[in-house]
Amino acid sequence: MDTLRALTQRASVGVEALTAGADFAASFLRLTGRSPQDELTVARSAGFRKAVQLLHQLGGSIPIASIPVGVETRPFQINAYLGGLEFLPLGAVANRIILYFHGGAHCMGSASTHADLIGNLAIATRARIVAVNYRLAPEHPFPAGLDDALESLRWTRRRYPAAAVAVAGDSAGGNLAFALLVQLAHLEEPQPVACLGLSPWLLLDLNRVHTVRADHKTAIGNMWGGEVIAAVQKLAASQDVMQAISGAYMAGKMHDVLAAQYFQECPASDPLISPVLAPEAVVRCFPPVLLHVAKNEPLCADSRAMAALCARAEVHVELEQYPGTVHVFQAFPQLYPEAARDSISKIGNFLDTVWESIARGS
Repeated sequence: MDTLRALTQRASVGVEALTAGADFAASFLRLTGRSPQDELTVARSAGFRKAVQLLHQLGGSIPIASIPVGVETRPFQINAYLGGLEFLPLGAVANRIILYFHGGAHCMGSASTHADLIGNLAIATRARIVAVNYRLAPEHPFPAGLDDALESLRWTRRRYPAAAVAVAGDSAGGNLAFALLVQLAHLEEPQPVACLGLSPWLLLDLNRVHTVRADHKTAIGNMWGGEVIAAVQKLAASQDVMQAISGAYMAGKMHDVLAAQYFQECPASDPLISPVLAPEAVVRCFPPVLLHVAKNEPLCADSRAMAALCARAEVHVELEQYPGTVHVFQAFPQLYPEAARDSISKIGNFLDTVWESIARGS
């Protein structure tokens, strides 16, 4: 409880900083209309960029959990702008690797902010995890992040040529993981051995998203202008801040602008941006897929749609929907201990099956 209180108090401080900068973010928050171009205009504005900087400050005010005991970390560098952290647990099985992409709406986060989640995943899977700090929007919009994902996979395969590499990601990182599968299919390059999505963000096409996520058009999600800041301030003081912000963030106008700042001039119907729109012929190339998502979060629709698409394409897929949790609940084991433990354990079992099958040559 003390940890949660400290987190919400620090989040409130960060929100106050955001409020203080409201003049800079006015164009970001005061929107009219619902067309993609409106969101794109705002996403390209100086006001939005300032708002993103303030959100970075908010994220920086939340304490980062320590790396789990028994996990060694080391930095790596692929090129001048692309690097990250490797996580190696005690007892790691040789030649098991997960290439991991962190979440953060394509504009925030890093391997360090997700160190607790990634470390727990490394322990459960007994695998080396290569967690990538890909380039972020709006300074580096699509396809920069996807280019970095592809380059990091190629680098990992060169560095560990005998390894069986799986890919994984949460939220926007899940978007990159599945977009990478689409890209590899287009390039006719080998797929990873499996793909894991934790609340993956798979639909960014604003012409479709409002219909798909209609059930989550809440009062908070539809607030505009200063009402948005006031609502976030109120939520920051509540114990349910994570769930409330998750719902508003992925269903309201802020979601639309964050999506637009990533795809910008490119059509968001492109499966490299919205992987759930990939044709079945492409999806047939996918490896086994595991999807874990909160049952009542807006992005649950994305996971259900991807699971159905994989099933139609005859790709092995497992979908687990966790009630009473939030977006990427695995990152909050102190709040959702049973669900987080169950999810991480099932991920380990899923990958054990994949890797053991490969070892047997079947």
